[in-house]
Amino acid sequence: DKTLTSNRGFYNTKLKIFNYKENVVIKHPKYTIKTDSLEYNANSKLAVFKTITTIEGKGNEMIVANSGTYNTQTQQSNFKGRSSVINN
Repeated sequence: DKTLTSNRGFYNTKLKIFNYKENVVIKHPKYTIKTDSLEYNANSKLAVFKTITTIEGKGNEMIVANSGTYNTQTQQSNFKGRSSVINN
């Protein structure tokens, strides 16, 4: 299962959109996503990050991206701007 933590969070009941701010961490058995700002649409199941974000896999791989989206249903990401894959 996935868990999400952050310092602050807001929910728009009409649009069903969650906004998380400051030290946002999503933990999944296969990866961990860290960012400072994340918007999650409960209808589309799409998470949008607009600040530098790191995605760390259970191996030695890490992705660093300036912004992008993550589909929680398909587990597919789309990165915008600069992004890098780092293998340690």
